[in-house]
Amino acid sequence: MHTNYKSVSMKKLFFMLGTIAALTFMFSCKGTEGPADPTGPTGHTGNEEVYLYSFGSLLYGSMNGYYNSYSFGTLPKSTIDKSLILAYYYTADWGDWNTVNGPGPGGDYQSVMYYHEADSTVKIYFLNGDGSGYTGADVTWDSTKIYLIPPSIMRAAEQQNVDFSNMRQVDRFINEK
Repeated sequence: MHTNYKSVSMKKLFFMLGTIAALTFMFSCKGTEGPADPTGPTGHTGNEEVYLYSFGSLLYGSMNGYYNSYSFGTLPKSTIDKSLILAYYYTADWGDWNTVNGPGPGGDYQSVMYYHEADSTVKIYFLNGDGSGYTGADVTWDSTKIYLIPPSIMRAAEQQNVDFSNMRQVDRFINEK
């Protein structure tokens, strides 16, 4: 399999820029609170749910290009498209949950996640710490969890200062709902 590293780098660049823009927007809206507007009409009763997908052990190796794809079964594309997607992985070697989209345990690699709209899947691949194509040893993630969180629950989590980079805080918040 031939990998176009320029394409991977551009994907990484666009993903990182999008992530930075979204985080900047989410956390920059702080300031003094003005007077409350009048209460609007009551909206329809919804059924917004958090979806958690758990995946067992997966190998990221040279045979699969240090790449895996995660599917959400029959969940409607419209539900996935409007959700915040958070992914975490566990490695027994390090004994803790880590956030996807950052350095791996020990800094041996960095994981990159993106949502592939065409087939409604999450794709995760590895890079070296300098952003070049991964050239290290095969890596096994013992478990992977992917949350799909609707906007209203995401806003409630933000109001309670849930740290989205901490899977345990996210899990605790979701289980309280």
